[in-house]
Amino acid sequence: MGKRLPPELIVLFSVIATVALGTLLLALPVAHKLPIGLLDLFFTATSATTVTGLHTIPMENFTIFGKAVILLLIQIGGLGLITLTLFFLSFFMNLGLGTQMMAGNILEIDSWKQIKKILVFIIAITLGTEFIGTLLMFGILSPHYPVGQYHHFVAPVL
Repeated sequence: MGKRLPPELIVLFSVIATVALGTLLLALPVAHKLPIGLLDLFFTATSATTVTGLHTIPMENFTIFGKAVILLLIQIGGLGLITLTLFFLSFFMNLGLGTQMMAGNILEIDSWKQIKKILVFIIAITLGTEFIGTLLMFGILSPHYPVGQYHHFVAPVL
């Protein structure tokens, strides 16, 4: 049986893989309206994943697909790569004691069974809260911005 990667390397590779995949998706022609340099795409993917909010090019240069990729990277970063990595690993791998202890220390939990429940709870609460917020914002903005019409967002004068 092969050696297991230490937990800290799993987290590091998760970050690298997420940024690399985000950069590749943003490099697709369907993701942008104008040509964008690979370094700018890498910076955008890294910034979105780390939820810093920085970008070197205007968001208007991205298509809906490109903006969706950026939003997904922000979502991954917001939930936390560690949380998501542990969540997916817990379903696909039998995690070693070291990884279980690291997860327990991060989430301040004593039992691995609790960790799985809490990870599912974190993701469910996050997605549920975002959905409710989306509905509330839609209710407020839809009278000013009819559905199906694309506008650059300008706050309405109330």
